[in-house]
Amino acid sequence: MDIAAEARKNWLYKIAAISLAILLWIYVQAEHQGTQVLTIPLEVEGLPSGLVVEPELPKVIELRVRGPRANLQNISTKDFTARVAMEDAEPGNFQREIQIESPPQIQVISYTPSQLNLNIDVLENRSLPIQYDFQGTMPAGYLMRDPVLQPAEVMISGPRERVRAIQRARVQIPLGARETFTQRLPVQLIDSGAVGAREGDIRISPQVIEVTVPIVEEMASKGVPIEPQLTGTPARGVRVTGTKVEPENVIITTGSERIKEIESLRTAPIDINEIRGEVTREVNLIIPSAVQTQGGLTRVRVTVLVEGQPEETRPAPPAGTPSTPATPQQPEPATPPEENKDETTDVYDEEF
Repeated sequence: MDIAAEARKNWLYKIAAISLAILLWIYVQAEHQGTQVLTIPLEVEGLPSGLVVEPELPKVIELRVRGPRANLQNISTKDFTARVAMEDAEPGNFQREIQIESPPQIQVISYTPSQLNLNIDVLENRSLPIQYDFQGTMPAGYLMRDPVLQPAEVMISGPRERVRAIQRARVQIPLGARETFTQRLPVQLIDSGAVGAREGDIRISPQVIEVTVPIVEEMASKGVPIEPQLTGTPARGVRVTGTKVEPENVIITTGSERIKEIESLRTAPIDINEIRGEVTREVNLIIPSAVQTQGGLTRVRVTVLVEGQPEETRPAPPAGTPSTPATPQQPEPATPPEENKDETTDVYDEEF
């Protein structure tokens, strides 16, 4: 028997058995392995004060991990740490690797982003007055006074290059209201265009301000006549021929649109019932709301002009009194001559 040949033959079996066992172990392990995707926060460590990073660092990174299924079911984002070290950062461009720490038996397959391309700049603060632009137009007959901004300026901070490119801060005020209004409006930054102020590059404080816009009606003035109002009927035989008003006209002031509708001002009603001649009254003017008269005029003197004479009328008999026909007037008898009188007198004496 060739012992050496038998030994070589046994070793081949042993190597095949070991290889098969390894493959079987790998297969079994693979059957019990799983993968999972996690999102974890990114921590920035050691950035020197007075420096700022742009573009802004990501807040989170995405991990793809692998491990035993039983372990994966019990892990959370708190079991992982993602850090970027900035202790040696200086102004300029550089790259940084993200360092990942994971629990035992959990393998990190990949993470995004894996590397950061950063620009370090000096942090700069700057105060800017807030300007305003308008959107829309004012309604006809209304005027806008200067808006009141609270506060009137903002503080901006960010990379020095970006901050210095900002030309102005503004709010856009919508027009169209017919009365004073207050509104909270966001502050916008306008740059030179050479360096774009990307969102997140610059911090604004405050981001929203309160804007009060005074709206007033456009005023106009004109003269209008005063028209007396007469009520009642004068006495029989008397006729009204006209009126005399002092003053005859008045200057009014009101909104430029409203004034177009006003052609005159009327007085309070003047009672002329049974007047027998010319009368003068002081009466109030009827003044529409939001209308002012020159000198604050509120009363005028009105003279009612008449012609004719009032007719005399007998008083009516009391109710229920029967009417009596008029008795015709008899002519008085002629006076007899003296002898007849003596005779009459005599006749009367003889009888006695």
